[in-house]
Amino acid sequence: VLQTLASQQSTLHTLHSILAICAWFNVLSYSLVLPALGPAIRAIIELPLHIEVAGLLAVLGVVIVGLMLGFHLAFGTHEEVFHNPGTSLMSVFLLIFADWGFDLTVHDYLYGPLLFVFG
Repeated sequence: VLQTLASQQSTLHTLHSILAICAWFNVLSYSLVLPALGPAIRAIIELPLHIEVAGLLAVLGVVIVGLMLGFHLAFGTHEEVFHNPGTSLMSVFLLIFADWGFDLTVHDYLYGPLLFVFG
């Protein structure tokens, strides 16, 4: 019984997070009407549709996926954060956008610093 309740609670949390994201998109659509915010929000929404920006986003996507696979294959058996491709992708995002808190030279003195420099 408790396991069923926990499963339902997890499902509710997932649905609530999806609904919160949809609500923010709805707020964005209403804010397009505002004269001060509308042009800026429209520019942010339309920016990825330009061919130059779309090409850059595609190249960045390939680089991020390549780093994810590299870290996963090199350290997936040693480090928990690279154990599966999903956690490896989140770790690559941490490397690129946030604080990197992993010491990979413990497992391999070549691949750890090399992948860090490429990231």
